[in-house]
Amino acid sequence: MSGLVPIASFGLSPNASKAYDEMEKDKAHLASPDHEKGEYVDVSGREIISDENYKVRHLPLQAYSYYADIQRGYEESRDYDGLYAAQKEQMYSDANSNLTPSKLESQRMMRLAKAYSVFFLITTDILGPSNAPNAVSQMGYVPGVILYVLFGVAAAAGGYLLNRCFCKVDSNNYPIRTFSDLAARIVAPWFRYPFGLLQFIQMILNCGMLLLSTAQAVSQMLIVNRGKDNFCFTVDILVWGLLSMLVGQIRTLTRFAHIANFAVWMNVAICIITMVGVAVGGPYYGIFNQYGKGPPYFHPGTFDPLPIAKYAIAPGSTADRIAGMNNMVFAWGGATIFCEVMAEMRRPMDFWKGMLCAQSFILVVYLFYGLFVYSYNGQFSYVTANQGIGSKGLQNAGNVLSIVSGLIAMVMYGNVAIKVIYQGFLVADFGFPSLTSRKGVFAWGIFVIVYWGVAYILGTAIPSISTLVQIVGSFCILNFSYTFPFLFGFCLMIRQDAATADEFNLKTLTVVKADSYLRNWSRWKRAITYGGIFRMMVKISLLLLFLASLATCGLCSYSAITGAIQVYQTNTAQPFSCRSPVS
Repeated sequence: MSGLVPIASFGLSPNASKAYDEMEKDKAHLASPDHEKGEYVDVSGREIISDENYKVRHLPLQAYSYYADIQRGYEESRDYDGLYAAQKEQMYSDANSNLTPSKLESQRMMRLAKAYSVFFLITTDILGPSNAPNAVSQMGYVPGVILYVLFGVAAAAGGYLLNRCFCKVDSNNYPIRTFSDLAARIVAPWFRYPFGLLQFIQMILNCGMLLLSTAQAVSQMLIVNRGKDNFCFTVDILVWGLLSMLVGQIRTLTRFAHIANFAVWMNVAICIITMVGVAVGGPYYGIFNQYGKGPPYFHPGTFDPLPIAKYAIAPGSTADRIAGMNNMVFAWGGATIFCEVMAEMRRPMDFWKGMLCAQSFILVVYLFYGLFVYSYNGQFSYVTANQGIGSKGLQNAGNVLSIVSGLIAMVMYGNVAIKVIYQGFLVADFGFPSLTSRKGVFAWGIFVIVYWGVAYILGTAIPSISTLVQIVGSFCILNFSYTFPFLFGFCLMIRQDAATADEFNLKTLTVVKADSYLRNWSRWKRAITYGGIFRMMVKISLLLLFLASLATCGLCSYSAITGAIQVYQTNTAQPFSCRSPVS
């Protein structure tokens, strides 16, 4: 259905979890009675000055930018040995360096990815265009092509803005790990909480959607091959939920790297099978019975299918077209992990190159696949396209592959989602035990059970997968890909320009502000007009794009909610029902 997520949260490389384990050892060492708080002794015997306390620190923007500029300067010249030598010296000379030997070494181990790696990481995450044909069918050829291209261009612009913001505030001293970290640095410290929560919500909704689509694939195979599904459909979903609870007890996913990369090719195989299937077998009409008798699928009052229809501009209501937009947004959902990808790059400023290639590739693949399937199946292009093909053998093959890739995706999403909340907030802010401790192991097990219990409820309570897709797209993916990047770009420029009159003390990392947003118009004037006409127009454009994205989010969310209400009223697939939606 959707793609995969990072292999080893917080990081993407197999060394990431090892690096964080080493940091935990440092933490224990610092807490030991043999060392005073704020001190560390390296292998050479020299005392290192450090205030590293492994808690979230909120510093002024100028402090983050100062260390980021040092980091980017060495990276621009590709002097990586010089960078680590300079930062190692900071540990002895700079009380605010926020470094210890193993923390610096963990950063060296983590920052290995190059620009071409970004291409594979992004396509691994979001290559799964199963809903592209349905998006085109709801809009028609012309608006479908135009909007896919526009969404792709806007997503590339958003990715570039995220890259620029990341490079301005990230360093080995104060590294960015997640989207919520970037939000805290660029906008305000408290922003990390709603962003982390929204990222968690997106992942748990994705898991509910994957539970539903996997159970639906199994149910369809039983109905097509045996004539009926002998199991209650709610139980079908429960089985996969219980299996995910079991597999989800694995805390580190480094060993899944090769399996996850193999899942990319399974998604490609599903696309090929679907295209061949629609060309030789036409639609599978039975899966559309869940939408009731009548147009656009059946003659009024019957389940007698209407002729396949294709349109340059599809007829229908505004809500139908907005629903198509919600499906299109899924094509550009990789922005959710862009910060995690950049965190592991040797030269983060090169991220945009790999990102642009990946977005271009995805645009071609999604658009070709969507147009191809729509050209054969017309309005019978299902939201998980491989389940809407009439060829029994190819349908079975596609379902088997989608079940395997879906299970891998569920494990990945569940692992990262729990770590986003547990490691990113509960450990950092509320003193929960680390995952490397014995108490952490038990806490992880409990969280996994609760997480998949909630995912099961979501998947069962919203039995229409098309509705769940629209909800995820409108509330979560659209904001991460469009709304937030434009907001970050605007806030960064405003804060940088407003601070040009402030006094920054490098020794204490404090700022004496020249004026205030609340009491002085001069700060607003400087924030808006500083830098000349061109820079001011860029800021205004970013603000307008942010507001336009926010308005689109509201429109799409309204459409998703009204669509869900309509599904509950008319769809034969009801919440917590034994009846399969594909029967």
